[in-house]
Amino acid sequence: VSQSRYGAVSEPMKESSALSSTHKLGIGLHGGLIGVGADLGYQINPMLGVRAKYSVVPIDGVLGASGYEMPKELNFSGANLLVDVTAKLDHADLIVDFHPFRNAFRLSAGLGIFSGNQIKVTANFLDSTKFGEITFTPDDIGSLGLNWVLNTANPYLGLGFGRAAPAKRIGLGIDMGAYYIGPPKPEILATGMVKRTSEQSSTLQENLKSFQW
Repeated sequence: VSQSRYGAVSEPMKESSALSSTHKLGIGLHGGLIGVGADLGYQINPMLGVRAKYSVVPIDGVLGASGYEMPKELNFSGANLLVDVTAKLDHADLIVDFHPFRNAFRLSAGLGIFSGNQIKVTANFLDSTKFGEITFTPDDIGSLGLNWVLNTANPYLGLGFGRAAPAKRIGLGIDMGAYYIGPPKPEILATGMVKRTSEQSSTLQENLKSFQW
């Protein structure tokens, strides 16, 4: 996550770059796999800082830029499907940074609040299918889908470089870390003739239980 910050010195100290980062407030912009957003940081002293962040993943824009503006007709294993993906992926974070060497290197821990976040995928069959003398319409066949609701509170651990507020007026930083989301619990949604597919939700969750970070 790259980020730029503008710091305002409330207690100027010129003895060293570390001391110049004491009691400073910074605002920043960030972008990366967690989305894009803004943050507010406060460098308490050379070894400790705190950051409050808000991030959003513009899923519609990402899919549109990739040529997959939803809903979209796709062919899967010979079947024509109308696929739609909807998602709410925004979160607020409170992060504490510890600088063990009193420089820009930091160890971070915090909590991400993913309130109401979910990913939903639905696929509707577009063509009728004939079995013997019987023709099944798309409504008869039904639809398939997947719905994953994320946990509201997810702990975060990471490391990086940079301060909550830069020693100078402008600074850059990078974060590398992960949230602990617990065992994913997506649910399979199915209607019509394929409704029994929804009974495989527990099997899917079991297969994904190792992806907790």
